[in-house]
Amino acid sequence: TGGSYSSIAAGPGGVLHLTYDSTAGLIYLQCSAGAACTNPLNWTSVAADAGVNRGFHNSLVVEPSGAVDVAYYISSSGDLKYARCTTGCTAAANWSTITVDAAGTVGTYADLAVDAAGVAHVSYYDATNQDLRYARCASGCATSALNWTLRTADSSGNAGNYSSLAIAPLGGVAFSS
Repeated sequence: TGGSYSSIAAGPGGVLHLTYDSTAGLIYLQCSAGAACTNPLNWTSVAADAGVNRGFHNSLVVEPSGAVDVAYYISSSGDLKYARCTTGCTAAANWSTITVDAAGTVGTYADLAVDAAGVAHVSYYDATNQDLRYARCASGCATSALNWTLRTADSSGNAGNYSSLAIAPLGGVAFSS
């Protein structure tokens, strides 16, 4: 079963990309440009991160290069994870995943944005401390957790539920929750 916490984005050439949580894990689907995407037979799917309780509160971004980035929550461990695929994303072997933050119960309500320089930004909720958290990675985001900078963006008391972020036109990041 599946379909919870879905996220959709259009990529280069009009290719549609979709992610959602299922009992099989974080599921990634792709529908080619020009295909009748209302027909389920025109979608190709793969488990980008296989396993139970993976993919909750996912946020999908397709970069201008066609690379696919996803931030999501693992409910069984309470961690924020990140998945990336640069090509051939309908094959599970082409996905790389990494745990970004595992300090308590973190990662719910993740929202991902990638700026023009290719820097990944994630806002998310830290349920342990009831804080809005922010993660940033400029390169090697799916290869090492050490490439991520983590910080508390707001600790004013139960901040960060249903967070959202946007890249400002002149640089910088704006949050809301």
